[in-house]
Amino acid sequence: DSELASLPLIIDSLRGKDPRNIENNHVLMEETIVGHTALKAGIDIALYDILGKDAGLPVYQLLGGASNSIKTDITISIGEPEQMATEAQQYVSSGFSQLKVKAGIDPHADEQAIQAILNTVTPTTEIKVDANQGWTAKQTIAIMEKFKGTNLDAVEQPLPYWQHEQNKLIRQSITQNLMLDESVHSPSDAMTAIKNGEADLINIKLMKSKGIFGAEGINKIAESAGLNCMIGCMAETSIGICAAVHFAAAHSNVAYCDLDSFMMFKQPKWLLDKGFTQEQDRLQLSDKPGLGINVNF
Repeated sequence: DSELASLPLIIDSLRGKDPRNIENNHVLMEETIVGHTALKAGIDIALYDILGKDAGLPVYQLLGGASNSIKTDITISIGEPEQMATEAQQYVSSGFSQLKVKAGIDPHADEQAIQAILNTVTPTTEIKVDANQGWTAKQTIAIMEKFKGTNLDAVEQPLPYWQHEQNKLIRQSITQNLMLDESVHSPSDAMTAIKNGEADLINIKLMKSKGIFGAEGINKIAESAGLNCMIGCMAETSIGICAAVHFAAAHSNVAYCDLDSFMMFKQPKWLLDKGFTQEQDRLQLSDKPGLGINVNF
């Protein structure tokens, strides 16, 4: 509701401006209203679609053109350990080689679930656990120590977003990679986290970085410091996911993708072509200009 209430202000600030001048349009949006990153991301995605159509190029080529496809993980939601392990096995059997395991409510149950999944999936399956700001530093270190040497290769945002001081301690105490998500919304957040030695990986989400424009800044800072990024998603339809796929495919430094939420939504009737095709865990972009999405107006 707050985004819809703010939309007229943004529209007024951009009325009559050239949509291809993306940086200028972001400046105008920032001058108009603070925050509302998802609203700004939606407009940003439309601007890049226009830019691509005007240039006659798909967005991934405008951004860098490293590739035209990505491999996504798939998320295992919190449940009973046996149920989570069964779900993991089903996903691996259907062609997914990377899993993201949700955790953070009960550390003991989280341990049981991780172990059950590790006992079930193949040794080549890559697993990341997302603690969703639900663990303490001591709990994180203890849990990661128990899974040292397994195919659990990263833990995401174990601490609340505002607890920065102990991230460095966690990172120095575990063999897995420490990934930050909620702690990094902007290039300046990324710079602070990297300078403080808080992260091995950064999870970028278009809805928190104000779209592709902000995501570009975060990725460049991470890349210059030698850190890979992951592109994640919120509860989004395939429009936001398509934009994220273009961003990820364009940049080799975006080494991991968590772009599965479109699989949980029914395709809207007006969305004729979501801009990419899926084969198991591979998302393949169209070479149509812009995002490659067709809508029925």
